[in-house]
Amino acid sequence: MRKTLFYALAVLPALMLAGCDQTEEETPVEKPSIKLGVTGNISVSRDGGEISIPYTISNPAEGGITASVNENITWINGFNYDTENTVVCYADENTQTQNRNAIVTLTYTYGSGESVTAQVNVIQ
Repeated sequence: MRKTLFYALAVLPALMLAGCDQTEEETPVEKPSIKLGVTGNISVSRDGGEISIPYTISNPAEGGITASVNENITWINGFNYDTENTVVCYADENTQTQNRNAIVTLTYTYGSGESVTAQVNVIQ
C-alpha cells in the first residue's frame, strides 16, 4: 500500500505538468486599418488654405499617425495632428494657369514598426 501511494504521489506532479504543456489557441487580433472620412478628391481653392482630412482607426493599437506627400510636392505643407482623428495641412496659393494635384498619404504606425496607409488626392 505504501509503495502504491508513493508511486501515485511521485507520478501526480508529472501528470499535472503534462496537462499544463497544452497550448491554448490564441484568438487572432485584427490588424488596425485607416478609414478616411472623405470620399473622392479633396478640392482646394486656388487661393490656398487649410485642408482637413478626417480619419478613423479601426482596431487601434499603440501607435501614431503621420501624413506626407511626395518629396517633389512643396505646395502642401504644415501637417498638424492636434485635432483628434483629423490631419490638417495647408495648400499654398496656385499661381499657375493649370490645376495641380497631389496624393496625401496617411500612415498609421503601430507595434514594432508595422504600418497601414490610406491615400487621398488633393486637387487645386
